[in-house]
Amino acid sequence: MDDLADAVAAALDTTPTHAADILTRLTNAGWELTRITRPHARTLAEAFAQRTQDAGNGHLDWTGFRDRDGRPRYQVAGTAWTGMRLAWATTRTRPPDGNVRADCDHPGCVAPEHLTDRRDRDLTRAVLGTPRRRARPA
Repeated sequence: MDDLADAVAAALDTTPTHAADILTRLTNAGWELTRITRPHARTLAEAFAQRTQDAGNGHLDWTGFRDRDGRPRYQVAGTAWTGMRLAWATTRTRPPDGNVRADCDHPGCVAPEHLTDRRDRDLTRAVLGTPRRRARPA
């Protein structure tokens, strides 16, 4: 139950003690608690493949953990990655410049071919003459 409490604590941004209390209450109320387990990934590419699903038309949906804002997340060796950065790291030779985003209309797509970083977007804007997107309000 400790591993499950740690996972719940991370997902709910609370302490493991509080998460363990919640899990105990649910168990006492008759809930059967299970956790989805995956084989341990040996590489980032393997971790990415375990957490994605073909959505058709070249899109990939993230099936792994999402943060409270719905963003794909992956953690390895204490380092948190977004699903987009994980996809980038598995297919590119250079590190991303700035935020990595999907450049398609499929919500939450993490297909490596659909991802761009600031350098890619700036180059596209320079070639096409399109303006920069305004930052989202905080």
